[in-house]
Amino acid sequence: MTIDAEEKLFQEYQKTRADLEEQEDIVKVYLRNGADYTQELLYQVRQVVGKRERSLDSLMDIQRELQRNEANYLEELTQERKILIQQQDETEYDYRKKRQELIQQED
Repeated sequence: MTIDAEEKLFQEYQKTRADLEEQEDIVKVYLRNGADYTQELLYQVRQVVGKRERSLDSLMDIQRELQRNEANYLEELTQERKILIQQQDETEYDYRKKRQELIQQED
């Protein structure tokens, strides 16, 4: 195996892996921000509803709806993160496979 071919393969692997890890980091930020946003929104709703009316039912309805929305949002992001992790694993596998092929070509 030539050093140049192996180095090129490794550089391509590192770039792809770094890109996927960066995308995963972005998803993690969205996960944290989404949870924080929902909590802040729920707090604000409690403040507004608590001042304007004493209906616990409407507050509970709003809270349930926010929780459903948060659950859907988090589920979508979790699925996206799983896909990115799977792509990272596939990138690792492809790199090792191609490297092995280069080694075998030399023999």
